Amino acid sequence: MATLKERMAKQREEIKSRGGAYKYFAIKEGTSRFRILPAGEEKDIAIEAIVFYLGKDLGYIISPQTFGEKCAINSAHLKLSASKDETDRAIAKDFKPTKKFFAPALKYNDEKGKEIDTEHGALLLLMTGGLYQDLIDLYLDEDEAGDFTDKVKGYDLKFKRSGKTKTDTEYSVIACKPTPLAKSFAKKTFDAEAMLKEIIPTYAETKELIEKFLNLTPDTDEAPKKKKKKKRDL
Repeated sequence: MATLKERMAKQREEIKSRGGAYKYFAIKEGTSRFRILPAGEEKDIAIEAIVFYLGKDLGYIISPQTFGEKCAINSAHLKLSASKDETDRAIAKDFKPTKKFFAPALKYNDEKGKEIDTEHGALLLLMTGGLYQDLIDLYLDEDEAGDFTDKVKGYDLKFKRSGKTKTDTEYSVIACKPTPLAKSFAKKTFDAEAMLKEIIPTYAETKELIEKFLNLTPDTDEAPKKKKKKKRDL
Protein backbone atom coordinates (compact mmCIF):
# COMPACT_ATOMS: atom_id res chain seq x y z
CA MET A 1 0.00 0.00 0.00
CA ALA A 2 1.29 3.46 -0.93
CA THR A 3 2.35 5.75 1.90
CA LEU A 4 0.54 9.03 2.61
CA LYS A 5 3.49 10.95 1.15
CA GLU A 6 3.36 8.87 -2.06
CA ARG A 7 -0.41 9.33 -2.36
CA MET A 8 -0.09 13.09 -1.89
CA ALA A 9 2.67 13.26 -4.52
CA LYS A 10 0.43 11.38 -6.95
CA GLN A 11 -2.47 13.73 -6.23
CA ARG A 12 -0.24 16.74 -6.89
CA GLU A 13 0.78 15.34 -10.30
CA GLU A 14 -2.86 14.60 -11.17
CA ILE A 15 -3.80 18.18 -10.36
CA LYS A 16 -0.93 19.55 -12.45
CA SER A 17 -1.99 17.43 -15.44
CA ARG A 18 -5.60 18.62 -15.52
CA GLY A 19 -4.98 20.45 -18.78
CA GLY A 20 -5.39 23.98 -17.49
CA ALA A 21 -8.95 23.64 -16.16
CA TYR A 22 -8.30 26.20 -13.43
CA LYS A 23 -5.38 28.13 -14.90
CA TYR A 24 -4.83 31.77 -14.06
CA PHE A 25 -1.87 33.93 -13.08
CA ALA A 26 -1.07 34.20 -9.38
CA ILE A 27 1.41 36.76 -8.05
CA LYS A 28 4.36 34.88 -6.60
CA GLU A 29 6.77 36.00 -3.89
CA GLY A 30 9.18 38.64 -5.16
CA THR A 31 8.58 40.96 -8.14
CA SER A 32 6.46 40.08 -11.18
CA ARG A 33 5.67 42.19 -14.23
CA PHE A 34 2.26 42.13 -15.93
CA ARG A 35 0.28 44.09 -18.53
CA ILE A 36 -3.44 44.41 -17.82
CA LEU A 37 -5.25 43.99 -21.14
CA PRO A 38 -7.92 46.32 -22.59
CA ALA A 39 -11.55 45.44 -21.94
CA GLY A 40 -13.22 48.00 -24.18
CA GLU A 41 -15.61 50.76 -23.11
CA GLU A 42 -18.55 48.50 -22.22
CA LYS A 43 -16.74 45.96 -20.04
CA ASP A 44 -15.07 46.25 -16.64
CA ILE A 45 -11.33 45.64 -16.40
CA ALA A 46 -11.78 42.97 -13.73
CA ILE A 47 -14.47 40.73 -12.28
CA GLU A 48 -15.03 39.85 -8.63
CA ALA A 49 -15.31 36.14 -7.84
CA ILE A 50 -15.92 33.87 -4.84
CA VAL A 51 -12.92 31.62 -4.20
CA PHE A 52 -11.85 28.94 -1.73
CA TYR A 53 -8.24 28.34 -0.77
CA LEU A 54 -7.64 24.57 -0.59
CA GLY A 55 -4.01 24.50 0.49
CA LYS A 56 -0.71 24.78 -1.34
CA ASP A 57 -1.25 22.00 -3.87
CA LEU A 58 -4.82 22.85 -4.91
CA GLY A 59 -4.53 26.62 -4.45
CA TYR A 60 -7.43 29.02 -4.97
CA ILE A 61 -10.48 27.41 -6.56
CA ILE A 62 -13.04 29.69 -8.21
CA SER A 63 -16.51 28.80 -6.94
CA PRO A 64 -19.43 28.26 -9.35
CA GLN A 65 -21.35 30.29 -6.74
CA THR A 66 -19.86 33.32 -8.49
CA PHE A 67 -22.50 32.82 -11.18
CA GLY A 68 -25.24 31.42 -8.92
CA GLU A 69 -24.40 27.75 -9.52
CA LYS A 70 -24.06 24.92 -6.99
CA CYS A 71 -20.63 24.43 -5.41
CA ALA A 72 -19.66 21.29 -3.48
CA ILE A 73 -16.86 23.16 -1.70
CA ASN A 74 -19.32 25.66 -0.29
CA SER A 75 -21.73 22.88 0.72
CA ALA A 76 -18.90 21.14 2.59
CA HIS A 77 -17.89 24.40 4.27
CA LEU A 78 -21.44 25.05 5.49
CA LYS A 79 -21.81 21.48 6.75
CA LEU A 80 -18.51 21.49 8.66
CA SER A 81 -19.17 24.98 10.05
CA ALA A 82 -22.49 23.82 11.49
CA SER A 83 -21.04 20.63 12.97
CA LYS A 84 -21.00 20.02 16.72
CA ASP A 85 -17.51 18.56 16.33
CA GLU A 86 -14.83 21.13 17.19
CA THR A 87 -12.38 19.57 14.71
CA ASP A 88 -14.90 19.90 11.88
CA ARG A 89 -15.43 23.58 12.68
CA ALA A 90 -11.66 24.14 12.78
CA ILE A 91 -11.28 22.54 9.34
CA ALA A 92 -14.09 24.75 7.99
CA LYS A 93 -12.10 27.83 9.03
CA ASP A 94 -9.23 26.64 6.82
CA PHE A 95 -11.22 27.07 3.62
CA LYS A 96 -13.90 29.69 4.21
CA PRO A 97 -15.00 31.63 1.09
CA THR A 98 -13.34 34.93 0.20
CA LYS A 99 -13.61 37.43 -2.65
CA LYS A 100 -10.87 38.01 -5.22
CA PHE A 101 -10.62 40.00 -8.44
CA PHE A 102 -9.57 38.65 -11.83
CA ALA A 103 -8.32 40.78 -14.73
CA PRO A 104 -7.08 39.67 -18.19
CA ALA A 105 -3.31 40.10 -18.31
CA LEU A 106 -0.03 39.24 -19.97
CA LYS A 107 2.90 38.09 -17.87
CA TYR A 108 6.54 38.82 -18.59
CA ASN A 109 9.36 36.35 -18.02
CA ASP A 110 11.60 39.22 -16.89
CA GLU A 111 11.20 42.35 -14.76
CA LYS A 112 12.26 44.70 -17.61
CA GLY A 113 9.37 43.73 -19.87
CA LYS A 114 11.49 42.42 -22.71
CA GLU A 115 10.00 38.93 -22.97
CA ILE A 116 6.28 38.11 -22.85
CA ASP A 117 5.30 34.73 -21.45
CA THR A 118 3.98 33.42 -24.78
CA GLU A 119 3.56 29.89 -23.40
CA HIS A 120 0.51 31.04 -21.41
CA GLY A 121 -0.51 34.15 -23.37
CA ALA A 122 -3.51 36.08 -22.06
CA LEU A 123 -4.86 34.69 -18.78
CA LEU A 124 -6.71 36.11 -15.81
CA LEU A 125 -4.59 37.60 -13.03
CA LEU A 126 -5.80 36.89 -9.49
CA MET A 127 -5.68 39.91 -7.17
CA THR A 128 -6.80 40.78 -3.66
CA GLY A 129 -9.38 43.52 -3.20
CA GLY A 130 -6.71 45.81 -1.76
CA LEU A 131 -4.41 45.29 -4.72
CA TYR A 132 -7.20 45.93 -7.21
CA GLN A 133 -8.02 49.13 -5.32
CA ASP A 134 -4.42 50.23 -5.92
CA LEU A 135 -4.93 49.61 -9.65
CA ILE A 136 -8.12 51.66 -9.65
CA ASP A 137 -6.23 54.52 -7.97
CA LEU A 138 -3.58 54.40 -10.71
CA TYR A 139 -6.20 54.28 -13.45
CA LEU A 140 -8.06 57.31 -12.11
CA ASP A 141 -4.88 59.34 -11.49
CA GLU A 142 -4.68 60.97 -14.92
CA ASP A 143 -1.96 63.44 -13.86
CA GLU A 144 0.58 60.80 -12.85
CA ALA A 145 -0.47 57.43 -14.28
CA GLY A 146 -3.84 57.00 -15.99
CA ASP A 147 -5.25 54.19 -18.12
CA PHE A 148 -2.75 51.32 -17.99
CA THR A 149 -4.83 49.34 -20.52
CA ASP A 150 -4.44 51.91 -23.32
CA LYS A 151 -2.97 50.17 -26.36
CA VAL A 152 -0.61 53.03 -27.17
CA LYS A 153 -0.07 55.07 -24.00
CA GLY A 154 -0.66 52.31 -21.44
CA TYR A 155 2.00 50.78 -19.22
CA ASP A 156 3.07 47.60 -17.48
CA LEU A 157 2.72 47.04 -13.75
CA LYS A 158 5.24 45.57 -11.35
CA PHE A 159 3.69 43.65 -8.49
CA LYS A 160 5.73 43.02 -5.37
CA ARG A 161 4.76 40.28 -2.96
CA SER A 162 6.34 39.58 0.40
CA GLY A 163 5.37 36.78 2.76
CA LYS A 164 4.57 33.14 2.17
CA THR A 165 1.37 32.43 4.11
CA LYS A 166 -2.16 33.83 4.11
CA THR A 167 -1.47 35.76 7.30
CA ASP A 168 1.82 37.50 6.47
CA THR A 169 1.51 38.20 2.72
CA GLU A 170 1.62 41.83 1.55
CA TYR A 171 1.33 43.26 -1.97
CA SER A 172 2.29 46.52 -3.65
CA VAL A 173 2.17 47.74 -7.26
CA ILE A 174 4.44 50.10 -9.23
CA ALA A 175 3.58 51.73 -12.56
CA CYS A 176 6.23 51.30 -15.27
CA LYS A 177 7.00 53.75 -18.07
CA PRO A 178 4.37 53.93 -20.86
CA THR A 179 4.92 51.45 -23.71
CA PRO A 180 2.65 50.32 -26.58
CA LEU A 181 0.86 47.02 -26.12
CA ALA A 182 2.37 44.13 -28.10
CA LYS A 183 0.87 44.14 -31.62
CA SER A 184 -0.41 40.57 -31.39
CA PHE A 185 -2.72 41.62 -28.53
CA ALA A 186 -3.46 45.24 -29.53
CA LYS A 187 -6.21 44.34 -32.00
CA LYS A 188 -8.36 42.62 -29.39
CA THR A 189 -10.39 43.42 -26.30
CA PHE A 190 -10.64 40.98 -23.41
CA ASP A 191 -13.79 40.09 -21.46
CA ALA A 192 -12.94 39.17 -17.85
CA GLU A 193 -16.35 37.59 -17.21
CA ALA A 194 -16.22 35.40 -20.31
CA MET A 195 -12.67 34.31 -19.49
CA LEU A 196 -13.67 33.43 -15.92
CA LYS A 197 -16.60 31.32 -17.15
CA GLU A 198 -14.19 29.34 -19.33
CA ILE A 199 -12.07 28.20 -16.37
CA ILE A 200 -14.64 27.88 -13.59
CA PRO A 201 -15.01 24.27 -12.38
CA THR A 202 -18.22 22.26 -12.63
CA TYR A 203 -20.07 21.01 -9.55
CA ALA A 204 -18.60 17.52 -10.06
CA GLU A 205 -15.09 18.98 -10.21
CA THR A 206 -15.60 21.00 -7.01
CA LYS A 207 -16.80 17.80 -5.31
CA GLU A 208 -13.65 15.98 -6.41
CA LEU A 209 -11.45 18.85 -5.23
CA ILE A 210 -13.00 19.19 -1.77
CA GLU A 211 -12.80 15.42 -1.25
CA LYS A 212 -9.08 15.55 -2.07
CA PHE A 213 -8.60 18.48 0.29
CA LEU A 214 -10.37 16.85 3.22
CA ASN A 215 -8.15 13.79 2.91
CA LEU A 216 -4.96 15.87 3.24
CA THR A 217 -3.28 16.86 6.46
CA PRO A 218 -3.33 20.64 7.08
CA ASP A 219 -0.46 22.88 5.93
CA THR A 220 1.79 23.29 8.94
CA ASP A 221 2.50 26.92 8.06
CA GLU A 222 -1.10 27.81 7.28
CA ALA A 223 -3.04 26.44 10.24
CA PRO A 224 -2.53 25.36 13.84
CA LYS A 225 -1.95 21.66 14.46
CA LYS A 226 -5.10 19.67 15.03
CA LYS A 227 -6.47 16.18 14.60
CA LYS A 228 -5.88 14.49 11.27
CA LYS A 229 -8.68 15.13 8.80
CA LYS A 230 -10.84 12.06 8.30
CA LYS A 231 -12.92 11.07 5.29
CA ARG A 232 -16.42 12.53 5.45
CA ASP A 233 -19.63 12.15 3.52
CA LEU A 234 -20.29 15.31 1.49
